[in-house]
Amino acid sequence: MDESNPDLLTHVDGKGQPTMVDVSAKMHTTRQATAVARITLPGDCALFYEDQETYGKKGPILSTAIVAGTLAVKKTSDWIPFCHPIGIDSCTFSSRAPSPNILELSCTVKTRGPTGVEMEALVGVSAAALVVFDMCKAISSNIVIGPIEVVEKSGGKRDFSRASSAEAPMYGLVLAGGRSMRMGQDKALLRYVKGCSQLQACHDLLTRYCQKVFVSARSEQQALQEEYGKFPCIIDSFLDAGPLGGILSAQRQHPGVAFLVVAIDLPGLDDPTIGALLKERSPQHDATAFLAKSGEFLEPLCTIYEPKSFSSLLNLFGEGLKCPSKMLGRMQVHAVHQEFSGDPLQNINTPAELQAFQSSLRGSL
Repeated sequence: MDESNPDLLTHVDGKGQPTMVDVSAKMHTTRQATAVARITLPGDCALFYEDQETYGKKGPILSTAIVAGTLAVKKTSDWIPFCHPIGIDSCTFSSRAPSPNILELSCTVKTRGPTGVEMEALVGVSAAALVVFDMCKAISSNIVIGPIEVVEKSGGKRDFSRASSAEAPMYGLVLAGGRSMRMGQDKALLRYVKGCSQLQACHDLLTRYCQKVFVSARSEQQALQEEYGKFPCIIDSFLDAGPLGGILSAQRQHPGVAFLVVAIDLPGLDDPTIGALLKERSPQHDATAFLAKSGEFLEPLCTIYEPKSFSSLLNLFGEGLKCPSKMLGRMQVHAVHQEFSGDPLQNINTPAELQAFQSSLRGSL
C-alpha cells in the first residue's frame, strides 16, 4: 500500500484489514451531496415530459421512485458495509426529461455531522432509478440506467462541483422582438449581402448547433409580418422588459432547457464565434458569455443561459433590473475572452451603422 498518500484506501488499516474510519475527531459541519442518475428508455416507451408525474399500471412512477429513494437514503449504512449510520436532515428529489425517452433523477442529501453524504445521495438516486425500471419494464425491458454520478458535494475537507455528463439540451433563441425605432424599420427583415433576411440568417446559424430554434417576437410582429410565420415563435409574455422579456418568456415556456441566445442586430455573428462560445460552455454556471473586449462588461445577447439562470433572472427582474448585462454581472457566469480579430458582436442599430457595415462587407469581397 502507498503510505505516502494517507487518503488512499482509508477503509483498510495498517495491516491490510478492512475497517470503518474513525470520525470521532472530525469537525461537525453541514454537509451536502447531490447525485444524478440518467435513465434511457426505448422510443416506444417515451413517458416523461418536463417534470410531470407519469402513471403506469402500477401507479404513479415518479412519486413511488421518490418514496423508495428516500427510504434507501435512510438505510445506506445497511447497504454499504463501512458507511456510518448518520442522521439525515434533508433529502430531496427532482426530475427532468431532456427528451421524451430520457429521464434524469437527482437526489440531494444534507446532514450536520463528521462525515459526508455522497453515498447516501448515490444510494437514494440508484434506488429511485431501479423503481422506475421496475414500473416500466412491463412496457419494455430495454431500459438503460446510467451514468449514476455525484455532481456536487460540500461541507467536508474539500468541496466538489461539476456538471452532470448529461447536459441540458440546447435550444436556440433569436431575439427579434425589439421595436427597431432607431433603425426606422424592422431589423429582422433587413437583407445583408447574403440575400436572405437577417431573421433567416440567424435562424439558419443556430440550427446548425441547437436541437430546436425559436424566434422571440411581439404578438403584432407575428401577425403583421409574413417572414415571422416561417419560424416557430415564442411571443413575449413579459411585456416592456426588452431583450430580458424574450429570454424569460422562452425559459418559462421550456424549463429544463439551455438557450443559446443571439440578438437580431448582430449581422457579423458567424460559426467561429458560436463555436468558441459552445466550446467554453460551463453548465455549472448560470450562463456562459463573452467578456467585452474592453473587459468592462459581459455580452448578454450572444450567450448560453443554463436552466438554473431562470430563477436568478426572475429574482433580479423582481428587484427592478431589466438590463441583461447588469444582471449577468450579479450572476455566476463563465466569462469567455474574445480571441478573434474583427468584431462579430458589433450591434447595428442605426441607418448609419447599417451603411458602414454593408460597405465593410463589400470591401472584404
